Amino acid sequence: MDSSTRIRTLAAAIKGLAVLADPTWLTAGAVLASELAPHLDSLSRDQRSAISSATNEEWKEAISTAKITSENTAMTLACVLRLESELAALKAAIATDWDGRIEGLTRKCESVQKELERVTFQAGHLAGGVRFATHMADSAAELSPLTRSLIEALRASLSEFDANVDVDVLGPERQRRYRIAKGTLANAERRFDEALSLVPEEDIEAAQAAVESQTESLVDACRVRGDALYGQCRWADALCCYERIGRIRHDPLVVANPMGNTLLRLGRIEEALSQYTLLVDHATRLVEEEGRTDLAKDLAACLNNRGLARSNLGRLEPAIDDYDKAVEIRTRLVEEEGRTDLANDLAASLNNRGIARRALGRFEPAIDDFDKAVEIYTHLVANEGRSDLVDTLENVRANRVLAQSKP
Repeated sequence: MDSSTRIRTLAAAIKGLAVLADPTWLTAGAVLASELAPHLDSLSRDQRSAISSATNEEWKEAISTAKITSENTAMTLACVLRLESELAALKAAIATDWDGRIEGLTRKCESVQKELERVTFQAGHLAGGVRFATHMADSAAELSPLTRSLIEALRASLSEFDANVDVDVLGPERQRRYRIAKGTLANAERRFDEALSLVPEEDIEAAQAAVESQTESLVDACRVRGDALYGQCRWADALCCYERIGRIRHDPLVVANPMGNTLLRLGRIEEALSQYTLLVDHATRLVEEEGRTDLAKDLAACLNNRGLARSNLGRLEPAIDDYDKAVEIRTRLVEEEGRTDLANDLAASLNNRGIARRALGRFEPAIDDFDKAVEIYTHLVANEGRSDLVDTLENVRANRVLAQSKP
């Protein structure tokens, strides 16, 4: 059977998909799945669904409809078997294409979650100082340009996925990872109710009962729900989700920070301090002993949060030690490595240290910290368009006034 006939037969066998009968395909010279696979992007959602759902019986029926005839019945049977093999290969190629798209969404979700944790999960306020919002639950503040770009990349990937893939034919695990991606975007956009709807408790139960290869799906589902519940100020429920992650993944980098922040919100400060210390020790070892310089900003965030917990327990000297290290790391990243996206974090650590110093009666060093923080926030508001930091700037100025009054 010549190439054109085989192509027409293939077209009929997958419900007459017009794209495969197009003249540009007829001149391709072959219908082997390996040659069709590079053209998968040309298939519409409905066409992919039709290919994915086709069965061998549909093949045989379609071939019969196409009136493939031969005096040699063995040749006809061989043709049927050849087409069935091509269908299996094409379906496998499409599944691989879907898995690649899902994996791409997962990578973007991880980037968004990590950035949002850095930006929105700083541990809160200090005893004796002016509080300013740094939580998803506290503020609808504008996100930094870096954070917005990561969220936009995830949103664009989801739109492209929706345009090319019929979610109904993905299968339970792919569907769950797709919903996790949608839930991550919903959390980033503060649509917490929608995130909880997209990733219901049943997803966690289903993933928990699944094989070991689905562990990451369980972790991701718990994280999306935990972050959404945290955003709704449902601290105890959020903690349950984070504790589930801790039982699955014994890596402090994965869950210790959100657990510490949630425990702090619940007033369980000693437990929060234990989580932060676990994280500081682990991150310090990775940065200083294993050369993981990419984690320096995470180490600074850990130190800052532990300082906040110590301050709330009245342990101001150890807290200042933590702030010193956080300020040192963040100053180096901002001034020497050009990480201007961390300027807000540096100002926050300076403000926190200033409050602790003022509480110990060290007014001049405290004023110096506040001045530096005011300078950074003023630049961000005036030159970077960070109008979301206006209230924060005023709060730091108020802290400076308190230090100048020297009660």
